[in-house]
Amino acid sequence: MKPSTVLGISGVFLTAALAAGGTQLQRVDESVRVPGVSVEQLAGASAPFVIDVRLKEDFDADPVLIEGARWKDPQATDSWAKELSLETEVVVYCVKGKWVSQSVTKRLRDLGLNVVQLEGGIEAWKAAGKKTTPVKQP
Repeated sequence: MKPSTVLGISGVFLTAALAAGGTQLQRVDESVRVPGVSVEQLAGASAPFVIDVRLKEDFDADPVLIEGARWKDPQATDSWAKELSLETEVVVYCVKGKWVSQSVTKRLRDLGLNVVQLEGGIEAWKAAGKKTTPVKQP
């Protein structure tokens, strides 16, 4: 999945802005495009690093991950972004591929990372019959 093959999507675009105690997601510009990949592209990709950035309450309500993905708190993007390599291809997803994953994608790209978001989020993934893995809640 090279940046040149990434699809652009339109819609509401938000960015992560620092706030005391964490990251606050704020509306920035509705005309900006966020790079994205389709379910088919992700399913056929060669091992990108996949991150679930659903809000904690959304993740807790449906504690499953795309196989191989890890959940990271979108409110703490700047904290965990330091763990990612600039060379790693990263795909992030939220529930529907809207404001949360778009915000995180924008923030991570601003930090120089090779990131796209999954169009349609985990809902599109499940609707396409793709595998998810249950997460044991503590």
